[in-house]
Amino acid sequence: MKKIKLIFISLLVSSSVFAGAEGGGGGAFVKAKFMSKAQAIARQIRIPGENVDKINLVDLEALLSEIDLSVSDTTLKDKNGESVDALNFYPENKRKLILYGPSWSKTLSNDEIVYILVYHEILSLLGIDDTNHKVSRAFQIRPAIFSGSIYLIEGLYETSNRNLCAFRLVRTADSSMLILEATDNSRASRACSQPGQLVKAQKDPSNPNQYFIAGTKNSLVVLSETAFSAYDGNGEDLFTLSKPAIQ
Repeated sequence: MKKIKLIFISLLVSSSVFAGAEGGGGGAFVKAKFMSKAQAIARQIRIPGENVDKINLVDLEALLSEIDLSVSDTTLKDKNGESVDALNFYPENKRKLILYGPSWSKTLSNDEIVYILVYHEILSLLGIDDTNHKVSRAFQIRPAIFSGSIYLIEGLYETSNRNLCAFRLVRTADSSMLILEATDNSRASRACSQPGQLVKAQKDPSNPNQYFIAGTKNSLVVLSETAFSAYDGNGEDLFTLSKPAIQ
């Protein structure tokens, strides 16, 4: 395998625990479903070209990891005394969000509007004006990317210059795309790509195991369920990742 250059990796690679039974036993379900939708939104807008609203990805990751989310069966009132389905406390508290359980239990099952409404709450907690859903109403999830996606590999991989870098490789359910993500791991070397930077590669119609990286002449080739290689436009081997050095 040819020597890996970290500069290439940096160019190539451009949650929450739910517990409790709030809201008469349905709170845990509502929280889990809400966060699942929020994480799907986050995964999509981390893909180059999908962050059309220019969300600060560092702030987004911090929000999703630190959010103080609760569910209430009691009708929520805003500062004007109007009934609302969700209540946040921005800017005094940039992490606290209360959902009205009876309403959200229905909303979270409505695929036509759920991502718009979840995105609206995310924007509000990030301090982005989404009055009358002027930003969120244009958001569209790409279900083919995330519905039934298969995680091929994930872990810490040792590069040829002895850096440990954290990666996750995802193949979409329809096998049309690979998504390579730099993930967060406290044991990863500082020289590795920052978490959340993604590369997506489209399937080569003539080779079921080869995927071309958008905007480049480079490609990813799946070698097995736990290994893949990257090649440049001339077919030169740039690097290979196989079994993680550390699980």
